[in-house]
Amino acid sequence: MPVYILLRKRWQRQVHYREFQYKAKSWNCARRVVVKMERLAGELHIQFTFIATNMRLQPRNVIRFYFQRGHMENFIKEAKNGFACHKMSSTGFESNAVKLQLAMLAYNFNNWFRRLCLPEAFRPNRMETLRTKLIKIAGKLIYSGRYWTWKLCSSCIYQNPFIQTLNNIQRLPGFG
Repeated sequence: MPVYILLRKRWQRQVHYREFQYKAKSWNCARRVVVKMERLAGELHIQFTFIATNMRLQPRNVIRFYFQRGHMENFIKEAKNGFACHKMSSTGFESNAVKLQLAMLAYNFNNWFRRLCLPEAFRPNRMETLRTKLIKIAGKLIYSGRYWTWKLCSSCIYQNPFIQTLNNIQRLPGFG
């Protein structure tokens, strides 16, 4: 029985949280450092995350807070890189506000498209990746008789996800 428990724990994900005081040479006083030690299932090495903080929360909640903040930073990065929200070309407030609102509308459409139409494996991809894999591909839209047909390049490696995305779009209410 004990051998089974040891083997089972080895193949499960393990996470431990600790805290300690640390003073770097350039710091004027010691600071609280929270550490997350994580061993993924089936892995032998441990991944460490260190955060110097003045928050008084439990170590697990400090890590969760900073990870959520990092997740939000990824959304901001996606808005800047994928939708040019950081490039305001006018000196007028109103025109920049309209441009930002249009970019945010496009960002929201992208999120809806991602959740409703994309295959599961493509949902975490950034906008630049989606453009490369699903939009900027060699192909033609051909009309013959009553039907529209996509003719994709024979070497298109994302042909199946592309077709699955089109099928998901057709299943949406109002498209069928």
